[in-house]
Amino acid sequence: PIVGEGAFIDEVNRVIEETEDALVKVQQTVKDYITPEMFGAVGDGVTDDTDALSVALKSGKKVLLQGTYAIRDSLESTASHIIGESAKLVLLEDLPEDSKGRVFPVLDCKGLVELSGVELECNEKTVFVGIKITESNPTIKNVCVHHIKNVRTDVPSGVFGTYISGGKIVIDGYTASHIYATSNNKIADGVGAANGICVSGYDDLSASNLTFEEIHTIDADGKIVFEDAAGIYIANGSNESANAVISCVKGKNFGKRLIKAQSYHVSIDNVFATNEMGDVLSFIGILPPGGSTDGTKRAYATISNCTFIDTCADEYAVDSEGNKNLRRCIALTGDAKVNNCRFVTTNCFCATLEPRVTDGNGVVLDVGANASFSNCEFGIYGILHQGNDLDVLDCTFKSKIGIHNNLTPTGKTTLKNIKMNWLSGKNPFTYQYNTLKGSCFIENSIIEAGTNVSKTILYGAARLSNVVFTVENVDGRPNADSFLTVEAGADVVMNKVYIDAVKASEASGATYKYILNKGKLLVDDVETKDDNNSIYIVYNDSIGTGNLTVKNMPINRINSTYGSLSVPQPPYVDALPGKSRYPDGVSVVLKTDGKLYTKTNGEWVSVG
Repeated sequence: PIVGEGAFIDEVNRVIEETEDALVKVQQTVKDYITPEMFGAVGDGVTDDTDALSVALKSGKKVLLQGTYAIRDSLESTASHIIGESAKLVLLEDLPEDSKGRVFPVLDCKGLVELSGVELECNEKTVFVGIKITESNPTIKNVCVHHIKNVRTDVPSGVFGTYISGGKIVIDGYTASHIYATSNNKIADGVGAANGICVSGYDDLSASNLTFEEIHTIDADGKIVFEDAAGIYIANGSNESANAVISCVKGKNFGKRLIKAQSYHVSIDNVFATNEMGDVLSFIGILPPGGSTDGTKRAYATISNCTFIDTCADEYAVDSEGNKNLRRCIALTGDAKVNNCRFVTTNCFCATLEPRVTDGNGVVLDVGANASFSNCEFGIYGILHQGNDLDVLDCTFKSKIGIHNNLTPTGKTTLKNIKMNWLSGKNPFTYQYNTLKGSCFIENSIIEAGTNVSKTILYGAARLSNVVFTVENVDGRPNADSFLTVEAGADVVMNKVYIDAVKASEASGATYKYILNKGKLLVDDVETKDDNNSIYIVYNDSIGTGNLTVKNMPINRINSTYGSLSVPQPPYVDALPGKSRYPDGVSVVLKTDGKLYTKTNGEWVSVG
C-alpha cells in the first residue's frame, strides 16, 4: 500500500487491495483448472478440437472452456467441473453407434459436480443424447442444447437434449430447442421420442429457468406427428421420498407435453406456455410413478401461477395409427392442487381428471385423480372430470363446457364462489353445459346461461345454495328448453337460488321452463326476476318421475301435471292456478278472500 493520509490515498489503497485479491483468484483458477488449449485446441469453431477436448475432459481435473470448439466424435468426461465462459461445442458429423445400435452421447459425463455456461450446437446431426450425466449430484447452470435431428428409424432410441441420473440435482438455466426424433411406429412413452431434458432416479430435483421450443417427433418425411415427446420428462418410480420442484418454465410448440411428471411429489410454479401445433396432448401431465395403473402408487402435485395459451385449431391429437386423443392443458392421473392459473384455449380442455380403471374383473382401482382448483380462469373448454373428487374455488369460466363429468358416478364435485360466463351475445355456441355426475355441491356462485342450449345437468345428489342463474337469449332465439335439468335418479336441494331472466325474450311453446325436473327436487326460497310469467320456473318432466317439493316460492310458476308435487306451506296466490298443472292434494290461499283451497278430484275446493 501507499503510505500517506487523506481520502485519495485511502481510495488508491482500496483499489490496489481489490486488484491483488482478484489476481490471487485468477492465479488460483489457473492452478485449479485446465483448458483444452493446453492440449492444442484452437477454439475457433472450425478447427477440429476433438482430441484436445478429450484429453482435457479425461484428466479428472476441473475444465475451463472459453472458445467455440468443433468436434466430430463423442466426448467422455470424468471432470468434476466443466465451466464455460460463453463456451460452445459444435458437432461436425453424425456420431458413431454403440453395441445396441444407438448413437453415443455428444458429451458423456460421470461424477460431474457442475456444468455451466456451455452451449451444444448439434447442427441437426444424428444424436441419441446431447449431454449425459450419471453417477453424481450435479448442478447445471446456463446450459443450452440445439438442433438435434435423429433420422434413424431402425432403432427406437429416441432423442434427449440432456439426460441426467443422480441423487440431488440442481438445474438453474437450461434451454433446449429444435429437438427431433423420427417415428418408426414403435414409440412408447419415454422411448423413441424427443425430450428436451430427462431426469431419472433422483432423490431431490430443483429445476428453474427452463426454456423449451420446437421439440417434436417426426415421420420419415419430416412431418410432425403425434407421439411421445416432452420438454422436461421427470421419471422416478421407486423413491417415495423424492421431491421435484420446477419453476420459471417457458415453452412453445413442445411436443406431446411440456412437463411430464411421473413421480411421487412434484411442485410446478410459474409456467408460461404457448402452443399452435396439433401434436400436443397436454401442457402438463401428472402420471403415476413408474407408470403404475394398479392403484398402489400415486403422484401428488401442486401447480401454481401458470399461463397456458393454446391456439391450435384441432380438438384432437391424432397418433401414427389414426387414433384420436383429446387435447388438454393439464392432464391429471395423480392428485393435484392447482392455484392461480390462466387458461386461454381454443379447442382443448383446460384440465382433465383422468378416470379410474378396473383390474380386468370389474373391480375399480383408485387411480383416478383428486384435484382442487382455486383462483383460476378457464377458457373455452373447462374441466373434464372423470376422476375422483374435484373442488373448484374462486374460479371464472368463459366456456362452451364448464365442468363435464361423463364417467365416474362416485366422484364428488364442490363448486364455491364460481362465475360461469357463457359469452352470451358474443359467441353463440350450439352447446354450453355443466354435466355433473356423482355428488355435487354448488355455493355462492353465478352461472350465466345465454344461448340456445345452455344448461347444467345434475345426475346425483346435489346441493345448491346462494346460486344466481342469469338467463338470456341470443340473436332472438329462445334460451335452452331448460337451463337446469335434474335427471331421473338425482336428489337435489336448491336453497336461496335467484333467477335473473329479464333479458330472456318470450319463449315459444307452452312447456318452456327454467328448471326441468325428472328426479327428486326440493326447491326452497327460489326468487325470480323476469318479464314473462308464462315461463315455468320448475316443470316436472312428462316421463312422470319428477318428485317436486316447493317452499317459499310462487306456485303459479310451477307445472307438475306429471310426477308428484308437495307444498308443505300453502302459498298465497292472486288467482287460483290452472287446474291441469297440479295434482290433487295441493293447497293454496287466495289473497282476495283469505280462504284455503285444495285441489280435489281435479277441482279447486274451498276448505275454509
